[in-house]
Amino acid sequence: TVPGTGMHQELKEHIRALMFDTLLIERDGVKLAEALAQLNMLAEERRNVAGDVCSSTWDDLEVVNLLEVGKIMVSSALLRNESRGSHYRSDYPESNDDQWKHCIAVRCENGELKQRFIKFDGNG
Repeated sequence: TVPGTGMHQELKEHIRALMFDTLLIERDGVKLAEALAQLNMLAEERRNVAGDVCSSTWDDLEVVNLLEVGKIMVSSALLRNESRGSHYRSDYPESNDDQWKHCIAVRCENGELKQRFIKFDGNG
C-alpha cells in the first residue's frame, strides 16, 4: 500500500467541498484563484506522501483524478471572463459572444495544463 493511504478519504472530501463551494451557482475570480492554489497545494502534498510513482490503490487513483479534473474545471472557469448560462461570474456578469463564444480545450503537456480556444461557429 501507499504510505499515507488514510489521507485519501479526507482529501476526497476536501476536494469535493472545495469544488462545491467554488464552481456552483455563483463564481468569482478571487475564489477561483484561491481554489486553484489549494488544488495545487493538495496535489503537492499528495506527491510528497505517495510519490510520483503510479499507485496501485483505487483511492490514490481517485484522488489524482479528482485533483486533475478539479484543476481543469477551475482553471477553465478562471480563464472565462464572462457569464454564460448557468456559469455566472459575479465579477463578469455579462456575456460576450464576440470574445467568448468558443470552447476551452485543455491538455497536459510536460506535466502542465495547457489551454486553447476552439471557436464555436454555431453550426452544429
